[in-house]
Amino acid sequence: MNVHNARMRWQLASTFAVTAMSAGCYEPGTVDCGDGFLCPEGQVCADPGFCGLPNLVEQCEGADRFKGCTYDTDDVEPERGLCLDGVCNPCSLDPNLAGCGGAEWFPMTVPSTADLLTIWVEPPTFEVPITFALAAGKTETGALGPDVLTYDGTRWTKAPLVGALPGEEVRSIWGATRSDVYAATTTQLLHSDGATWTNVTSSLPQGTDRLYDITGSSGTDVYAVGAGGTVVHFDGTSWSAMNTQPANWRAATATSQGIVAVGAAGTFRNEAAAVSQPMPAPYTNVGLNDVFLNGNTLTVVGGANANTRQSLFELESTWTLAAPAGTDNTLSLYGGWRNYVVGERGKIMRRDASGWTLMPVSADTNLYGIAGGGNEVFAVGAEGAIWRYTER
Repeated sequence: MNVHNARMRWQLASTFAVTAMSAGCYEPGTVDCGDGFLCPEGQVCADPGFCGLPNLVEQCEGADRFKGCTYDTDDVEPERGLCLDGVCNPCSLDPNLAGCGGAEWFPMTVPSTADLLTIWVEPPTFEVPITFALAAGKTETGALGPDVLTYDGTRWTKAPLVGALPGEEVRSIWGATRSDVYAATTTQLLHSDGATWTNVTSSLPQGTDRLYDITGSSGTDVYAVGAGGTVVHFDGTSWSAMNTQPANWRAATATSQGIVAVGAAGTFRNEAAAVSQPMPAPYTNVGLNDVFLNGNTLTVVGGANANTRQSLFELESTWTLAAPAGTDNTLSLYGGWRNYVVGERGKIMRRDASGWTLMPVSADTNLYGIAGGGNEVFAVGAEGAIWRYTER
Protein backbone atom coordinates (compact mmCIF):
# COMPACT_ATOMS: atom_id res chain seq x y z
CA MET A 1 0.00 0.00 0.00
CA ASN A 2 1.49 3.38 -0.92
CA VAL A 3 1.41 6.62 1.02
CA HIS A 4 -1.59 7.95 -0.85
CA ASN A 5 -3.62 4.87 0.00
CA ALA A 6 -2.57 5.11 3.65
CA ARG A 7 -3.82 8.68 3.91
CA MET A 8 -7.01 7.75 2.09
CA ARG A 9 -7.57 4.98 4.62
CA TRP A 10 -7.69 7.57 7.39
CA GLN A 11 -10.06 9.74 5.42
CA LEU A 12 -12.37 6.82 4.65
CA ALA A 13 -12.34 5.77 8.29
CA SER A 14 -13.51 9.24 9.21
CA THR A 15 -16.21 9.12 6.55
CA PHE A 16 -17.50 5.88 8.04
CA ALA A 17 -17.49 7.54 11.47
CA VAL A 18 -19.60 10.41 10.15
CA THR A 19 -22.13 7.90 8.85
CA ALA A 20 -22.16 6.10 12.20
CA MET A 21 -22.68 9.34 14.11
CA SER A 22 -25.68 10.25 11.95
CA ALA A 23 -27.19 6.91 12.92
CA GLY A 24 -26.45 7.58 16.58
CA CYS A 25 -24.00 4.69 16.99
CA TYR A 26 -20.52 6.11 16.52
CA GLU A 27 -17.83 4.74 18.80
CA PRO A 28 -16.78 6.50 22.00
CA GLY A 29 -13.51 8.35 21.55
CA THR A 30 -14.23 9.46 18.00
CA VAL A 31 -12.67 12.89 17.45
CA ASP A 32 -14.81 15.68 16.01
CA CYS A 33 -12.69 17.87 13.74
CA GLY A 34 -15.51 20.28 13.03
CA ASP A 35 -17.48 20.82 9.85
CA GLY A 36 -18.92 17.32 10.27
CA PHE A 37 -15.56 15.58 9.82
CA LEU A 38 -14.52 12.90 12.34
CA CYS A 39 -11.36 10.93 13.01
CA PRO A 40 -11.47 7.39 14.42
CA GLU A 41 -10.48 6.69 17.99
CA GLY A 42 -6.74 6.86 18.56
CA GLN A 43 -6.15 9.38 15.77
CA VAL A 44 -6.23 13.19 15.72
CA CYS A 45 -7.20 15.81 13.17
CA ALA A 46 -4.52 16.91 10.71
CA ASP A 47 -5.08 19.06 7.62
CA PRO A 48 -8.78 19.41 6.74
CA GLY A 49 -10.05 16.00 5.67
CA PHE A 50 -7.12 14.00 7.06
CA CYS A 51 -6.32 12.18 10.29
CA GLY A 52 -3.24 10.55 11.78
CA LEU A 53 -1.61 9.14 14.87
CA PRO A 54 -0.84 11.90 17.41
CA ASN A 55 2.95 11.61 17.24
CA LEU A 56 2.88 11.67 13.42
CA VAL A 57 0.64 14.73 13.27
CA GLU A 58 2.58 16.58 15.98
CA GLN A 59 5.80 16.46 13.95
CA CYS A 60 4.13 18.06 10.95
CA GLU A 61 2.04 20.71 12.70
CA GLY A 62 2.60 23.95 10.83
CA ALA A 63 5.28 22.37 8.63
CA ASP A 64 5.56 22.90 4.89
CA ARG A 65 4.46 20.08 2.60
CA PHE A 66 7.38 17.72 1.83
CA LYS A 67 9.29 18.62 4.99
CA GLY A 68 11.23 15.69 6.36
CA CYS A 69 10.08 13.92 9.53
CA THR A 70 10.70 10.68 11.42
CA TYR A 71 8.08 7.99 10.95
CA ASP A 72 7.91 6.01 14.18
CA THR A 73 5.03 3.96 15.63
CA ASP A 74 4.87 1.11 18.13
CA ASP A 75 5.05 -1.49 15.39
CA VAL A 76 7.34 0.27 12.88
CA GLU A 77 11.06 0.90 13.30
CA PRO A 78 12.03 4.59 13.01
CA GLU A 79 12.59 5.57 9.39
CA ARG A 80 12.68 8.65 7.22
CA GLY A 81 9.33 10.23 6.54
CA LEU A 82 7.70 13.19 4.85
CA CYS A 83 5.00 15.63 5.92
CA LEU A 84 1.96 15.32 3.65
CA ASP A 85 -1.49 16.66 4.51
CA GLY A 86 -0.34 17.43 8.04
CA VAL A 87 0.77 13.85 8.74
CA CYS A 88 4.20 12.20 8.73
CA ASN A 89 4.24 9.41 6.13
CA PRO A 90 6.98 6.77 5.73
CA CYS A 91 9.18 7.24 2.69
CA SER A 92 9.47 3.48 2.27
CA LEU A 93 5.87 3.30 1.04
CA ASP A 94 6.45 5.67 -1.85
CA PRO A 95 10.10 6.56 -2.65
CA ASN A 96 8.97 8.73 -5.58
CA LEU A 97 7.87 11.42 -3.14
CA ALA A 98 9.99 14.56 -3.00
CA GLY A 99 12.65 14.30 -0.32
CA CYS A 100 12.31 10.52 0.01
CA GLY A 101 15.33 9.51 -2.02
CA GLY A 102 18.13 7.73 -0.21
CA ALA A 103 21.90 8.07 -0.38
CA GLU A 104 21.99 5.74 -3.38
CA TRP A 105 20.71 5.89 -6.93
CA PHE A 106 17.26 4.35 -7.29
CA PRO A 107 14.84 4.17 -10.25
CA MET A 108 11.66 6.23 -10.16
CA THR A 109 8.32 5.14 -11.56
CA VAL A 110 7.94 6.73 -15.00
CA PRO A 111 4.89 6.58 -17.34
CA SER A 112 6.97 6.37 -20.53
CA THR A 113 9.27 4.00 -22.40
CA ALA A 114 10.74 6.62 -24.74
CA ASP A 115 14.42 7.49 -24.50
CA LEU A 116 14.73 10.60 -22.32
CA LEU A 117 17.46 12.98 -23.49
CA THR A 118 17.09 16.01 -21.24
CA ILE A 119 15.88 17.10 -17.82
CA TRP A 120 15.39 20.49 -16.20
CA VAL A 121 14.81 20.99 -12.48
CA GLU A 122 13.38 24.13 -10.91
CA PRO A 123 16.08 24.85 -8.33
CA PRO A 124 14.82 24.75 -4.73
CA THR A 125 16.68 26.18 -1.77
CA PHE A 126 19.28 23.89 -0.21
CA GLU A 127 17.89 20.94 1.75
CA VAL A 128 14.39 21.58 0.39
CA PRO A 129 13.14 18.75 -1.85
CA ILE A 130 12.66 19.26 -5.56
CA THR A 131 8.96 19.64 -6.28
CA PHE A 132 9.04 20.54 -9.98
CA ALA A 133 10.99 19.06 -12.89
CA LEU A 134 10.52 18.45 -16.62
CA ALA A 135 12.00 15.66 -18.74
CA ALA A 136 11.62 14.79 -22.41
CA GLY A 137 13.29 13.06 -25.33
CA LYS A 138 12.32 10.89 -28.26
CA THR A 139 8.81 10.10 -29.45
CA GLU A 140 7.40 6.98 -27.83
CA THR A 141 6.55 4.11 -30.16
CA GLY A 142 3.09 4.66 -31.64
CA ALA A 143 2.80 8.26 -30.43
CA LEU A 144 2.35 11.23 -32.76
CA GLY A 145 5.04 13.29 -31.08
CA PRO A 146 7.23 13.60 -27.99
CA ASP A 147 5.79 13.88 -24.51
CA VAL A 148 6.87 16.14 -21.70
CA LEU A 149 7.11 14.39 -18.33
CA THR A 150 6.33 16.57 -15.31
CA TYR A 151 7.34 15.84 -11.73
CA ASP A 152 5.24 17.61 -9.07
CA GLY A 153 6.86 16.23 -5.95
CA THR A 154 4.66 13.15 -5.81
CA ARG A 155 4.84 11.46 -9.21
CA TRP A 156 5.79 11.79 -12.89
CA THR A 157 2.99 12.38 -15.40
CA LYS A 158 3.17 12.82 -19.16
CA ALA A 159 1.42 15.03 -21.69
CA PRO A 160 1.98 15.70 -25.41
CA LEU A 161 4.37 18.55 -26.19
CA VAL A 162 1.94 20.81 -28.01
CA GLY A 163 3.60 22.35 -31.06
CA ALA A 164 6.10 19.56 -31.68
CA LEU A 165 5.83 17.69 -34.98
CA PRO A 166 5.24 13.93 -35.28
CA GLY A 167 8.37 11.88 -34.80
CA GLU A 168 10.43 14.72 -33.37
CA GLU A 169 12.64 14.49 -30.31
CA VAL A 170 13.25 17.02 -27.57
CA ARG A 171 16.96 17.73 -27.34
CA SER A 172 16.99 20.30 -24.55
CA ILE A 173 14.76 21.85 -21.89
CA TRP A 174 15.76 24.90 -19.87
CA GLY A 175 13.80 27.35 -17.79
CA ALA A 176 14.23 30.41 -15.61
CA THR A 177 11.16 29.34 -13.62
CA ARG A 178 8.38 26.81 -14.14
CA SER A 179 6.37 29.56 -15.88
CA ASP A 180 9.21 30.46 -18.26
CA VAL A 181 10.53 27.29 -19.93
CA TYR A 182 11.97 26.56 -23.39
CA ALA A 183 12.10 23.24 -25.24
CA ALA A 184 14.18 22.66 -28.39
CA THR A 185 12.93 19.87 -30.64
CA THR A 186 14.40 18.57 -33.89
CA THR A 187 13.02 21.55 -35.84
CA GLN A 188 11.12 23.74 -33.39
CA LEU A 189 11.65 26.05 -30.43
CA LEU A 190 8.75 26.02 -27.98
CA HIS A 191 8.05 28.14 -24.91
CA SER A 192 5.81 27.45 -21.92
CA ASP A 193 4.31 30.01 -19.54
CA GLY A 194 3.45 27.22 -17.13
CA ALA A 195 0.06 26.57 -18.70
CA THR A 196 0.45 26.62 -22.50
CA TRP A 197 3.21 25.70 -24.96
CA THR A 198 3.71 28.23 -27.77
CA ASN A 199 5.79 27.76 -30.93
CA VAL A 200 8.32 30.61 -31.06
CA THR A 201 10.46 29.25 -33.93
CA SER A 202 9.45 32.11 -36.22
CA SER A 203 10.98 34.63 -33.80
CA LEU A 204 14.48 33.20 -34.25
CA PRO A 205 16.96 35.04 -36.53
CA GLN A 206 17.06 34.05 -40.18
CA GLY A 207 19.60 31.33 -40.81
CA THR A 208 19.15 29.64 -37.43
CA ASP A 209 19.94 25.95 -37.90
CA ARG A 210 18.91 22.92 -35.85
CA LEU A 211 19.12 23.66 -32.14
CA TYR A 212 20.76 21.23 -29.71
CA ASP A 213 20.92 23.04 -26.39
CA ILE A 214 19.36 25.91 -24.44
CA THR A 215 20.86 27.63 -21.42
CA GLY A 216 20.66 30.92 -19.60
CA SER A 217 21.17 32.89 -16.43
CA SER A 218 17.66 34.38 -16.29
CA GLY A 219 14.54 34.89 -18.38
CA THR A 220 16.20 37.91 -20.02
CA ASP A 221 19.51 36.17 -20.76
CA VAL A 222 18.84 32.99 -22.73
CA TYR A 223 21.12 31.27 -25.28
CA ALA A 224 20.50 28.52 -27.81
CA VAL A 225 23.17 26.76 -29.86
CA GLY A 226 23.05 24.32 -32.72
CA ALA A 227 24.27 23.15 -36.10
CA GLY A 228 25.82 25.39 -38.74
CA GLY A 229 27.49 27.61 -36.14
CA THR A 230 24.16 28.71 -34.66
CA VAL A 231 24.45 30.77 -31.48
CA VAL A 232 21.42 32.95 -30.70
CA HIS A 233 20.57 35.10 -27.69
CA PHE A 234 17.29 36.29 -26.15
CA ASP A 235 17.39 39.50 -24.10
CA GLY A 236 13.83 39.31 -22.83
CA THR A 237 12.43 41.08 -25.87
CA SER A 238 13.87 39.51 -29.02
CA TRP A 239 16.27 36.88 -30.33
CA SER A 240 19.47 37.91 -32.12
CA ALA A 241 22.28 36.00 -33.81
CA MET A 242 25.77 36.09 -32.31
CA ASN A 243 29.00 36.02 -34.30
CA THR A 244 30.49 32.58 -34.42
CA GLN A 245 32.88 30.52 -36.48
CA PRO A 246 31.49 27.50 -38.35
CA ALA A 247 30.90 24.69 -35.90
CA ASN A 248 28.28 22.14 -35.00
CA TRP A 249 27.58 23.19 -31.43
CA ARG A 250 26.06 20.53 -29.18
CA ALA A 251 25.92 22.15 -25.74
CA ALA A 252 26.45 25.40 -23.88
CA THR A 253 26.45 26.81 -20.37
CA ALA A 254 25.85 30.39 -19.27
CA THR A 255 28.49 32.23 -17.25
CA SER A 256 28.80 35.75 -15.88
CA GLN A 257 30.75 36.64 -19.04
CA GLY A 258 28.40 35.01 -21.54
CA ILE A 259 28.42 31.40 -22.63
CA VAL A 260 30.83 28.57 -23.20
CA ALA A 261 29.86 26.26 -26.06
CA VAL A 262 31.23 22.89 -27.18
CA GLY A 263 30.55 20.73 -30.20
CA ALA A 264 31.71 18.25 -32.78
CA ALA A 265 35.41 17.69 -33.53
CA GLY A 266 36.51 19.18 -30.23
CA THR A 267 35.24 22.69 -30.95
CA PHE A 268 35.21 25.01 -27.96
CA ARG A 269 34.02 28.61 -27.65
CA ASN A 270 34.56 30.83 -24.64
CA GLU A 271 32.40 33.95 -24.76
CA ALA A 272 35.00 35.96 -22.86
CA ALA A 273 37.55 35.24 -25.58
CA ALA A 274 34.93 35.32 -28.37
CA VAL A 275 36.84 32.69 -30.28
CA SER A 276 36.34 29.06 -31.27
CA GLN A 277 39.25 26.82 -30.41
CA PRO A 278 39.77 23.06 -30.54
CA MET A 279 40.65 20.79 -27.69
CA PRO A 280 44.38 20.13 -27.32
CA ALA A 281 45.94 17.36 -29.41
CA PRO A 282 45.30 14.46 -29.62
CA TYR A 283 41.69 15.22 -28.65
CA THR A 284 40.80 17.55 -31.52
CA ASN A 285 38.47 14.93 -33.01
CA VAL A 286 36.58 14.12 -29.83
CA GLY A 287 32.88 14.90 -30.11
CA LEU A 288 31.95 17.04 -27.11
CA ASN A 289 28.46 16.47 -25.69
CA ASP A 290 28.09 18.78 -22.69
CA VAL A 291 29.79 21.57 -20.77
CA PHE A 292 29.09 22.87 -17.26
CA LEU A 293 30.64 24.76 -14.36
CA ASN A 294 31.68 23.01 -11.17
CA GLY A 295 32.68 25.91 -8.93
CA ASN A 296 35.39 27.73 -10.86
CA THR A 297 36.23 24.67 -12.92
CA LEU A 298 34.83 24.25 -16.40
CA THR A 299 34.05 20.61 -17.13
CA VAL A 300 33.49 19.08 -20.57
CA VAL A 301 32.29 15.56 -21.42
CA GLY A 302 32.35 13.83 -24.76
CA GLY A 303 32.58 10.71 -26.81
CA ALA A 304 35.37 8.23 -26.19
CA ASN A 305 36.96 6.12 -28.87
CA ALA A 306 39.73 3.56 -29.19
CA ASN A 307 42.32 6.26 -29.87
CA THR A 308 41.56 8.83 -27.16
CA ARG A 309 40.16 6.61 -24.41
CA GLN A 310 39.11 9.79 -22.64
CA SER A 311 35.76 11.51 -22.28
CA LEU A 312 36.12 13.84 -19.28
CA PHE A 313 38.07 17.11 -19.37
CA GLU A 314 38.49 20.03 -16.98
CA LEU A 315 39.72 23.55 -17.67
CA GLU A 316 41.03 26.11 -15.25
CA SER A 317 44.19 27.62 -16.75
CA THR A 318 44.96 24.55 -18.87
CA TRP A 319 43.09 21.46 -20.03
CA THR A 320 43.27 18.41 -17.78
CA LEU A 321 42.26 14.84 -18.54
CA ALA A 322 40.10 14.14 -15.53
CA ALA A 323 38.72 10.60 -15.85
CA PRO A 324 40.07 8.51 -12.96
CA ALA A 325 42.29 5.51 -13.42
CA GLY A 326 40.53 2.19 -13.13
CA THR A 327 37.36 3.32 -14.88
CA ASP A 328 36.34 2.27 -18.36
CA ASN A 329 37.33 5.36 -20.34
CA THR A 330 36.13 3.84 -23.58
CA LEU A 331 32.57 4.64 -22.49
CA SER A 332 31.24 7.95 -23.80
CA LEU A 333 29.80 10.55 -21.45
CA TYR A 334 26.67 12.44 -22.51
CA GLY A 335 25.78 14.91 -19.79
CA GLY A 336 26.93 16.66 -16.65
CA TRP A 337 25.70 18.89 -13.86
CA ARG A 338 27.64 20.48 -11.01
CA ASN A 339 29.90 17.61 -9.85
CA TYR A 340 28.19 14.69 -11.61
CA VAL A 341 28.51 13.16 -15.09
CA VAL A 342 26.52 10.39 -16.82
CA GLY A 343 27.08 8.25 -19.88
CA GLU A 344 27.00 4.91 -21.59
CA ARG A 345 25.72 1.77 -19.86
CA GLY A 346 24.59 3.60 -16.74
CA LYS A 347 27.95 5.18 -15.98
CA ILE A 348 27.74 7.86 -13.28
CA MET A 349 30.74 9.62 -11.77
CA ARG A 350 30.95 12.19 -8.98
CA ARG A 351 33.68 14.67 -8.13
CA ASP A 352 34.75 15.29 -4.54
CA ALA A 353 37.87 16.66 -2.89
CA SER A 354 39.91 13.69 -4.07
CA GLY A 355 38.74 13.83 -7.69
CA TRP A 356 36.29 11.88 -9.83
CA THR A 357 35.05 8.48 -8.68
CA LEU A 358 32.65 5.96 -10.18
CA MET A 359 29.33 5.70 -8.32
CA PRO A 360 27.58 2.37 -7.82
CA VAL A 361 24.30 2.22 -9.72
CA SER A 362 22.35 -0.69 -11.16
CA ALA A 363 21.37 1.18 -14.32
CA ASP A 364 22.39 -0.81 -17.39
CA THR A 365 21.08 1.55 -20.09
CA ASN A 366 22.58 4.75 -21.46
CA LEU A 367 22.06 7.88 -19.37
CA TYR A 368 21.85 11.09 -21.40
CA GLY A 369 21.06 13.95 -19.04
CA ILE A 370 21.42 14.99 -15.42
CA ALA A 371 20.22 17.93 -13.32
CA GLY A 372 19.37 18.72 -9.74
CA GLY A 373 18.98 21.25 -7.00
CA GLY A 374 19.23 21.48 -3.25
CA ASN A 375 20.57 18.08 -2.24
CA GLU A 376 18.84 15.96 -4.93
CA VAL A 377 20.00 14.84 -8.36
CA PHE A 378 18.03 13.30 -11.26
CA ALA A 379 19.50 11.36 -14.20
CA VAL A 380 17.50 10.42 -17.32
CA GLY A 381 18.19 7.92 -20.06
CA ALA A 382 17.09 5.21 -22.43
CA GLU A 383 13.70 3.50 -22.24
CA GLY A 384 12.16 6.11 -19.95
CA ALA A 385 14.73 5.71 -17.19
CA ILE A 386 14.80 8.32 -14.41
CA TRP A 387 17.13 7.75 -11.47
CA ARG A 388 17.30 9.87 -8.32
CA TYR A 389 20.02 10.39 -5.72
CA THR A 390 19.87 12.35 -2.45
CA GLU A 391 23.09 13.74 -1.03
CA ARG A 392 23.59 13.26 2.71
